[in-house]
Amino acid sequence: MAEVSGDVKEHFKSLILGTPIFAAIKTSCPFCVEFLNTINRLNYSNLLQTISEVNHAPLLEKLKEITYSNYGHKTFPMIFINGRFIGGNDSFNNVLSKIKSIMNMKQLDRSLVLTPDGRYTQ
Repeated sequence: MAEVSGDVKEHFKSLILGTPIFAAIKTSCPFCVEFLNTINRLNYSNLLQTISEVNHAPLLEKLKEITYSNYGHKTFPMIFINGRFIGGNDSFNNVLSKIKSIMNMKQLDRSLVLTPDGRYTQ
């Protein structure tokens, strides 16, 4: 696995911090579809930014490398809330009962995004 440049990481940090909820998805992934349906049901669609393989395939692979190296996570979706790495759809579903408090958390400091310390812990 090649090292991901600092410029690429900074670009991802900007994307992740650009909206309260950020997710990397694959359009054919049933877990991604379920996640998007849940976001719609919660009326959080306007708070979500996604990237997918449709227009961002190389970017998606780089993010997959970063999330795997920092969090051991290599499947889709890859979900971040206020800069914190939540995990995939199962992890997201596990925190749904706390979603309002997570959404109200202060945005993670940019220096901690995409680092092991940037993972949400319950």
